[in-house]
Amino acid sequence: MSLDSIERIAAASGCDLVVGAGGWRVLDDHISKPTNPMRGDAHDRSEPWRRSLPVIGSASAGAGGCYVDGGGVTWFSVEEAVQRQLDGLVYVHGDSMAPMLEDGDMVGLRRVDALVDGDVAVIQDLRADVLHIKVWQAADDDQWIYLRSVNPAHQVLIFRRADVQVLGVAYGLMRLKKLRVR
Repeated sequence: MSLDSIERIAAASGCDLVVGAGGWRVLDDHISKPTNPMRGDAHDRSEPWRRSLPVIGSASAGAGGCYVDGGGVTWFSVEEAVQRQLDGLVYVHGDSMAPMLEDGDMVGLRRVDALVDGDVAVIQDLRADVLHIKVWQAADDDQWIYLRSVNPAHQVLIFRRADVQVLGVAYGLMRLKKLRVR
């Protein structure tokens, strides 16, 4: 892979890379907020990576969380209109968001400046380096956040605001399953 290609992929995925005689590596191991420099802009889509969005990994729709480095970052080809709206993609793992989100669904991820109570958010627990996808609710004192499930069988997760990073809101849904009315 050429240095030019590596630099463009790094810029598109928001990663900082170190390139040296031994090859290249990601400078920082934890996930940062995904960025799509092409969101909202017309651009040349002649190169394959320009027609894709990064799949950040799996976000847990359960209590335990999904480890950030569980699957590495891969790319998923999308239409241009979708790419202009999103910053990344996340797989849903677990059933705490059912029936709205099911295990195996893929949701779009979009960076936002602020969350509103009720937003379905993708959150990184910085202490355990895991991802969650839950319904956001902030406490009145702005020190604590509550991550709620849609499925009443799951408990509320409580975090200090300083212990989490908001990667974005779930924006759109791809359910790659046979649709059926029960």
